[in-house]
Amino acid sequence: MNDLRPRVLVVEDHAADRVLCERAFDTVDYIPTVSQLETAIGVGERWDLAFVDFHLGEQVPSGLSAMRSLLASGCKVVAYTPMGESGRTLFAAAARHWLGVKLVVSKDFASESVLRAYAVAALTGAQAPTPRNIANQMHNAQLIDRLIPNGERLRMWRLLHHFAGAETPISRELGISRRTLNEWKADALDAVLDVLEKLFGQPRPPEGDRRNFAILLNFASEHRMFFFAVDLPKFVDERRTDGPTA
Repeated sequence: MNDLRPRVLVVEDHAADRVLCERAFDTVDYIPTVSQLETAIGVGERWDLAFVDFHLGEQVPSGLSAMRSLLASGCKVVAYTPMGESGRTLFAAAARHWLGVKLVVSKDFASESVLRAYAVAALTGAQAPTPRNIANQMHNAQLIDRLIPNGERLRMWRLLHHFAGAETPISRELGISRRTLNEWKADALDAVLDVLEKLFGQPRPPEGDRRNFAILLNFASEHRMFFFAVDLPKFVDERRTDGPTA
């Protein structure tokens, strides 16, 4: 690899979002889907560095799958995503905690110089110019396991959104009693309050509001892009809490 001219890949479903990378680096390839990426890797394509978005379209594998394939091929990975949009912070926490992807660039604040600085950090181990809020989020990435301790809890999050919080159909779909469902919801609410405080910087509500299950419904809706990612169940079942260094 030429240290000054890495072969760079952008995994992104919106072609317009690759333009900044094309200006920042001499050689940039573009692949929009995980299936195309895996085909390219399968025939021997390799990159030094990849900038990967999490949302790659509807009903297709997310950037988590792309990251895992790239890491396995020996490529360094930087998450490249609009952190202010639905589910992106949870995706980033999952990538950090399950896959070891430490570097995150928010598209909202990216520039050519910022992308080049992150490339140097990924390829050499130098310090990245990570904003304090994102650094704090990555420091607390392990909270993703509290939100989704297993596959059944992931199903609960999806059903909370699908049935707008109605307990009877949710408990029926999960095959549990309403009492058990409420125990699960209480545990999930504790996790959400920690996540809101430590990942999003929101103060914890007054004691009397901490059993307000409407918070769960709002959280499930706000982060539905993450909870409904088609490949998320696979990662929950096969999670790796000490993944390869990206």
